[in-house]
Amino acid sequence: MRNDKLSIQSIMVLSKDVTLEGWSGIFITHDSYKSYGVNVYLEGKINAVNDTSGGTGIGIYVNGNIKDEDASPIVNIMDGAEIKSTGN
Repeated sequence: MRNDKLSIQSIMVLSKDVTLEGWSGIFITHDSYKSYGVNVYLEGKINAVNDTSGGTGIGIYVNGNIKDEDASPIVNIMDGAEIKSTGN
């Protein structure tokens, strides 16, 4: 039986005119069921830079504890998207 909490859907569309800059452009973490059913469409740009303590930036982060196969996060990197980072 499927857990209803896993069917939650969040959709994020980052159009070609959007630039995200910070330590991580997209950050999907494991917090109970809140990270399941996430769909991201990246058409724009990510510029992941070092944090204030010097830790290298991560373009896209998805926590490894997210294990459900039916509702795991999906990150669609569309044609024309750009990802730059000082780290991974």
